[in-house]
Amino acid sequence: MRTRFMRNALYGSLLLSVFSLYGCSNEMEVQDDGQKPVLNLTTDHIRSDYGREFKIEGKISDQSGIRSIRLECPDLFLDKTIDLLQYYSEPQYEYNLSYAFTLPEELEKTDYTIKVTVTDLSGEVTEGSLLLTLDLDEESPVFTAFPEGNVTVFSKGDRTALNLHFAAQDNKSLSYIAVDMLCSSNPDFVVNDTLWASEANTSLLDYMKSIPLSADYLNYDCKITAMDKQNNKTEKNFTVSVTALSDYTKMYLADVDNAEALTSDLLGVPMLIDHVGEFQYEARYYSKAPNTEIRFIPQKTDFSPVCFGLDSDDPTKITDAFGLAEPIILPEKGYYKVSFNIQTGDLNVEKYTPDTEVLDYTKTMHPDSNPVNDYLFHMVISGNGLPTNFPDTWSPNWACSLPLEQDQDNKYILYTEMTLQKGADVRFGIYPFHPWGWWLEPAWHLENISGENEYLITNNSMEMTSVRPKFTGTYRFEMDYHLCRAKLYPVE
Repeated sequence: MRTRFMRNALYGSLLLSVFSLYGCSNEMEVQDDGQKPVLNLTTDHIRSDYGREFKIEGKISDQSGIRSIRLECPDLFLDKTIDLLQYYSEPQYEYNLSYAFTLPEELEKTDYTIKVTVTDLSGEVTEGSLLLTLDLDEESPVFTAFPEGNVTVFSKGDRTALNLHFAAQDNKSLSYIAVDMLCSSNPDFVVNDTLWASEANTSLLDYMKSIPLSADYLNYDCKITAMDKQNNKTEKNFTVSVTALSDYTKMYLADVDNAEALTSDLLGVPMLIDHVGEFQYEARYYSKAPNTEIRFIPQKTDFSPVCFGLDSDDPTKITDAFGLAEPIILPEKGYYKVSFNIQTGDLNVEKYTPDTEVLDYTKTMHPDSNPVNDYLFHMVISGNGLPTNFPDTWSPNWACSLPLEQDQDNKYILYTEMTLQKGADVRFGIYPFHPWGWWLEPAWHLENISGENEYLITNNSMEMTSVRPKFTGTYRFEMDYHLCRAKLYPVE
């Protein structure tokens, strides 16, 4: 370690304006004024990071003439003396210090004190110091959750409100996140609200609040801001519009409880449900365990600004009112049908038994007259970007496909886990296995009408829209062929 530090110490470079390198003499006429040199460092605190270069800068003056500047930090193996008599034949009464030093890639501490000593030609000495800390932050905060595009709020009389949720993260430490709102039609309406970090090294802040609005159909300009401790800032702007209740074309069922789970999937989370009439929706869902919690959202990436749940004041109703909407609890394991109307709030939850034919994974298949080639029926996925022997070849044979297991508790569910590569072009279909790659039925493909692979189509040649993993890792594919829904999401 010492050898590495000493080698890095040599990387420091002295930036000098050399007037004369020849005929220099150490014998100069000195007039001692009894005054110490004046040292003005550009800063007394430098922020840097491992392996980076930093500069010690400042201005030095002395009426007797400056002899030398010494820079010392034993922990960094920094000991550099800048002897001006080596560079100048005449006394220097002013000098601009600029010394560059490259830090090692490994260090034992995160803060260091660098001593700066200035000596003039009469022997007078001035000492100064600066603090070096390894907390340089040049990255701006990022919003991990935020409203998408323009936000719609329903007019509900004195209960009209924006349920605002956003979150920000920083690679070092956040200072605050804030929201600012104005209304051009109502100059008296102003919102300036700030959530400050309560600890020194807060890397994540989450804002959730209900902001009362007028029931009138007005528009509001909204800005959210995230600022870190070193004043790196990120802002987003959007418009909030108060309107009559919207009859959403699409509604989704969410059985997760955080925005990250809604956005980390490759497809299927949250799950699209049926829009069966004006303001009327119906969801069919399999609860894998008792007391599963579900909610309904018209946007796919967050639970705000609109989220429908059980009305805590009336368990027979559904509501999106902030503070009143609770998760709908499915008490038992099994299939449920959930019907609701977002205008009237009517809600009905009932359990049912599917009548879809079950795939028989115990059935023996005979591809020819040779019993050696017999195999048990099973389904596979095959397509592009899968971890098979031929990852970009479509065929339901052993070399180009991944077998799907059948869930023993619910035989309508087929699943597999696989390693996918970051940025890979992943597309596939679901087929019965055949050793020579014959295309049999039943088969399923994910629709590409919406471009979002939101449901399965039976026995159709449609190819899904490509998905690309955000990181290399393990992903789980799961399909329910009774519900005609599938999902592909990362697992830990």
